[in-house]
Amino acid sequence: MSSSFLSLSRRSCRHGVGMTMLNSDRCCYWNLKCPFALGSYRAAGSQAALQPRIVLGIETSCDDTGAAVMDEAGRILGESLHSQKEVHLKTGGIIPPVAQRLHKENIHRVIQEALDMSRISPSELSAIATTIKPGLALSLGVGLEYTLKLLKQYNKPFIPIHHMEAHALTVRMIHPVQFPFLVLLVSGGHCLIAVANGISDFLLLGQSLDEAPGDILDKVARRLTLIEHPECTTMSGGQAIEHLAKQGDRMKFNLKSPMGQHFDCNFFWPLLIITKKEKEENIEKGQILSCANDIAAAVQHTVASHIALCHFTIKWRVIASK
Repeated sequence: MSSSFLSLSRRSCRHGVGMTMLNSDRCCYWNLKCPFALGSYRAAGSQAALQPRIVLGIETSCDDTGAAVMDEAGRILGESLHSQKEVHLKTGGIIPPVAQRLHKENIHRVIQEALDMSRISPSELSAIATTIKPGLALSLGVGLEYTLKLLKQYNKPFIPIHHMEAHALTVRMIHPVQFPFLVLLVSGGHCLIAVANGISDFLLLGQSLDEAPGDILDKVARRLTLIEHPECTTMSGGQAIEHLAKQGDRMKFNLKSPMGQHFDCNFFWPLLIITKKEKEENIEKGQILSCANDIAAAVQHTVASHIALCHFTIKWRVIASK
């Protein structure tokens, strides 16, 4: 993580943000507390008890610049999103400095569009919530730096957001799910299984120790040069793998599930298979293998089955321990 981002984090959280981790065997309690932010947020609400509390959310953890204005009932009053997909598609993956530049170019417009749609002025906000971790340091820094300017300009409370916690809690916006519940999070850069005991209170059961599923699929797609495949020119790595897997035979390649004797979400990088097939077909790196569909099917099946088995095993262990 860059020193500049750490400096920004300390400035934004200098009034009491901390991370408490209690290790116990392969489990740990994952808890993010912010007395300053939560206390100030309550204070802001008590000063105007009759007015609904409204929060501006800002997200720049990876390659999308997003903003939304929400009320305390969970209604989205305004939102805006700028996707960097087309730019990163050309490079075969996300390049952090490029993502940072695009965030800087679009963050003001995105936030202003969300505010305009909501018809809420910054002075009417009760607080500002921004992703501070995990993610690309350069990308996170853009959102945090812009947030600090808004906080200073409008004197608003700050709510730091752990974006994996946010993913885990999103289901409660759609369905009446009560605590505790088991949650499986699978994204481009992370994979974890946790028990959600409450807001900012998670028992972490397993996580990716090396590669996350999205990383695996993107890297395999890059090595297979799927961006050059006539059916995949507008698709991301994961989309291309999924598309070709439907036409492939996963049984052509016997890929063993990684870390089969461990209860976690560790993954693998099956490039040795690709290298072997390149030699067999006497083609250079960058050309499309005739068996690309079969490799895509085998990789997707192995990753998915590993996640499913891990999820089932941990779920069984949690039930058995009661």
